[in-house]
Amino acid sequence: MSDLLFLYHERRRGLSQKIFVESSFRKSWLRPDLRVGHVSDINLDVISSKGIRGFIFDLDDTLVHAMNATADPAIADWIDQLRGRFAIYVVSNNFSERRVAVASEDLRLPFFAKAGKPRRRFFRSALREMQLLPEQVAIVGDQLFTDIVGGNRLGAFTILVEPLSKETRWYRRWMRFVENIVLDTKNNPGPGHPSPDDGASSHHSPRRSSHRSPLGGPP
Repeated sequence: MSDLLFLYHERRRGLSQKIFVESSFRKSWLRPDLRVGHVSDINLDVISSKGIRGFIFDLDDTLVHAMNATADPAIADWIDQLRGRFAIYVVSNNFSERRVAVASEDLRLPFFAKAGKPRRRFFRSALREMQLLPEQVAIVGDQLFTDIVGGNRLGAFTILVEPLSKETRWYRRWMRFVENIVLDTKNNPGPGHPSPDDGASSHHSPRRSSHRSPLGGPP
């Protein structure tokens, strides 16, 4: 069933030419390396011990509530903890460059908007700017079929977080439902079953149902 749902999503994004892949690859793409309730649940010491030197974050519902212009102060403070330890970038699918610019620049982060995830183009562009290899970067987002699939295709460490806001649009609620079906397997680690070695802190919550910034230089 997950294969069929993945196929549907790819067609919606105009990527039907990429659907003819082996089932085993597809399943591996759909599995995050880590699931946490909130970005602040990520254990930075453990992540660093895995050789991770940078983070690429999704924006909406990962760092910034979908209905807010900027991030909550708690998230801004957490991002400040990363500075000096990790390279940081925002890669967003949002088509409003102004929206992405306002939120990212408030956090003092370079960004790409209109990224078209799960395509890897802007992930690779961010890697070049960060001067890191895929295996040295954690890609963090709230959407399985864009952030996690794109990150896994790239070969990065992938972290799935709970969305910051509850979906109100019917098609987004449907996609969350689909994500839960795919994730509800014994092979996927869930927030309710953390491991001390996973890179997650001890508190978790259950899962609810090319343009460049001035901070980053030219693409």
